[in-house]
Amino acid sequence: MAFEPGKPVSGAAALRAGFEAFAAVTPVFHYDRGHDVMISGDVAVHAVDNPYGDHPLTATH
Repeated sequence: MAFEPGKPVSGAAALRAGFEAFAAVTPVFHYDRGHDVMISGDVAVHAVDNPYGDHPLTATH
C-alpha cells in the first residue's frame, strides 16, 4: 500500500497509521465517469472508470 507516491508501506502499524491519517481529512470523492462496488462476503472492490484520464477523480475535504 502507498499513501504517498513512491513511498510504499507495510506492516499492521504502518497501514493503520496511513488509513487513520487518510480518514482524518474526511475526504469527499467525486467520480465524474461513474464507479461500481462489488461485494462478496466480507470483501469489497471499488472500481472507478479511468480515474486519471481526461476526467480525473477528485477529492475535497
